[in-house]
Amino acid sequence: MGLPLDAGQSSFFGYYTRSPWNRNGDILFQETRGRGTRASLKHPLVVKVFCPITSEVISLGETYAWNWQQGCMLQWLGPEDGWVIYNAYAAQDDAYRSVIVELTSGQTRTICRPIYSVNPQGTHALTLNFSRLARLRPDYGYFNAKASEKLDLSEDGIWAVDLVRNESRLILSLKETVEFEHSHGMDGVEHKVNHIDISPDGKRFLFLHRWFTDRGKMTRLLTADVEGNNLCCLANDEMVSHCIWKNERQILAWARKKGIGDRYFLATDQSPDYEIIGEGQLNEDGHPSFSPDGRWLLTDTYPGKDRMSALILFDLRDERRIELGSFFQPYRFSGEIRCDLHPRWSPDGRFVSFDSCHSGRRRFYVMDVSEIVGRE
Repeated sequence: MGLPLDAGQSSFFGYYTRSPWNRNGDILFQETRGRGTRASLKHPLVVKVFCPITSEVISLGETYAWNWQQGCMLQWLGPEDGWVIYNAYAAQDDAYRSVIVELTSGQTRTICRPIYSVNPQGTHALTLNFSRLARLRPDYGYFNAKASEKLDLSEDGIWAVDLVRNESRLILSLKETVEFEHSHGMDGVEHKVNHIDISPDGKRFLFLHRWFTDRGKMTRLLTADVEGNNLCCLANDEMVSHCIWKNERQILAWARKKGIGDRYFLATDQSPDYEIIGEGQLNEDGHPSFSPDGRWLLTDTYPGKDRMSALILFDLRDERRIELGSFFQPYRFSGEIRCDLHPRWSPDGRFVSFDSCHSGRRRFYVMDVSEIVGRE
């Protein structure tokens, strides 16, 4: 099922680490008339919510702080069903902010920094320097602010944002990150952090530390408490890609381990323990997430030579792979404007959503998987 779409618009939700649904079944999504690379420089993203019961679509606002992979970090805020948060560009300050919207009244509140990951209570967020990303990983950066992103490593890194008091502070600098379990290969090169994700209990967070050498991009998976302390390195064998919390203690990551290779590893935070998930069946990097009951892993694949992307369910109990579909992604959707499926679960585990360009246009889709996962 595709969502209602205005003529000529592209629609999508964004990343796989958050759900577009609230508990009432309302669905967040984003639309734009922009088509090309860095369309955010000219075209706004329109934030919308779809109510399946009434088939009503409500526009919540516009933003120029967005990219094709993650949109504007649009997400439901906290346990209540009526609050939404997303990132925006404040032209008067030449700075990125975030905006909180109350659905019933339409009342808005501007927050001092953009957000990346929000805690389950909706009271605090963690964020990073989107201008640094624009230079070092443009797929995930924003491009409107003209202020320099080249902060000293001691002044840049991960910020905590108090969404109630509207305050922020640097809790973990890039300098501190680089110094933690430092190696000589980190000297004299560019560094960044990305893909922050707060744990389900709100007590710790994961993130990727990346640096660039003559051998290419190096990545390690780190965790810390929400004050930026008690750092832990869970993977440091050159490559770590997409990660997700399974629960308060375990993290799934597509990563490399010397002597084993590239696999989905389920690591235990602050521990050397891990296990391999989907050995021989999940053989490619994707965007994984766990069903609400923890039994099913939802993931996807990047387009192959035939430009087909697979949407996959993996039964963790019976170790069984089920392909939900395969979707053609036209060649023109490549690079920064690629359209990864980025699949996500509904809170009740009956539906999954994904983005795809198989119709020739970027669109947001919903699929009923209740018969497969046994959640009638």
